[in-house]
Amino acid sequence: MQPTQPLVSVIIPVYNSKKRLAACLDHVAAMDYPNLEVILVDDCSTDGSLEICREYEKKYPHFHVITKENEGVSAARNRGLQESHGQYIQFVDSDDLVKKEAASLMVKCLEEDKSDVVIAGYYDEKAGRDQLPKEAVYEGKEAFVREFPELFSSYFLHVPWNKLYRRDVIEKGFPTDLDKGEDLLFNLQVFERAGKISVLPKSVYDYYNIETGSLSFRFREDAMEIEERLRREVAAFYEKCGGKEAAFLDVFYLNSIKNKFYDLMRRSGKTDRECKEKIKDWLAMPGVQQLFLSKAEFSRKDKILLFFMKHRNYRILMKYYR
Repeated sequence: MQPTQPLVSVIIPVYNSKKRLAACLDHVAAMDYPNLEVILVDDCSTDGSLEICREYEKKYPHFHVITKENEGVSAARNRGLQESHGQYIQFVDSDDLVKKEAASLMVKCLEEDKSDVVIAGYYDEKAGRDQLPKEAVYEGKEAFVREFPELFSSYFLHVPWNKLYRRDVIEKGFPTDLDKGEDLLFNLQVFERAGKISVLPKSVYDYYNIETGSLSFRFREDAMEIEERLRREVAAFYEKCGGKEAAFLDVFYLNSIKNKFYDLMRRSGKTDRECKEKIKDWLAMPGVQQLFLSKAEFSRKDKILLFFMKHRNYRILMKYYR
């Protein structure tokens, strides 16, 4: 008789995802790992998603449905963590598709390497190709932090669904005071506690990275404040783990600012006067001021953009992004 495999808890937050939910759950049900519990946390859906979850709960004994008041995806994941029993934790979003062998591959990797976290690749539906990290095992913070800039810049660290976590390294759960960047902050907490991190160059997940149309876009007045916080938290983690120069963060941060300029000028519905006032506020932020002193290797176009930002040339900035 073979020994029982460690229990893996698959946590799926659900909110109004009826359109793709059944496909997601079919793929989870088809996973070939022999010891799973699947926890569906319905965050007060109104489109029939809960009824679909109930159908799968009746069909599969290892599926369990939890209902709660609407508090957002982080609170839903945290509730799933509280109700889970697995030695290992895997997250799946309700509009994505997990590969049949995902848990098997990641458990095998984690157990063979005796790691605390496995970071794997994924298929990006929008790009139409697999995104695969380089195979590695990082033992200790010094080894991990050397490759951190490259991993960070390629999105592998920003999400929870391409990973398997040993329960012991999850302490605080997902921050519930953010609805953007919360996945990254959760991962930073985990990485700080992890003694060993494995990187698996295999695709375990299909990411439905399809942008919604302009009708559903909502301009966030606090968008830059969130970016500032994320930059501070990532820089603090990097320095705490022994990182010396965080110039890579300046490149990433400037790209975020460019996206915010675009959203402000083309999608917010604000007048030119309102846009100018918002840009004025943004350019006064400490993180933006720091960019003007950065040693990062910016592109020529970015250097020109920074020149106009530094000299507060609102007319040029607004014209470029309008």
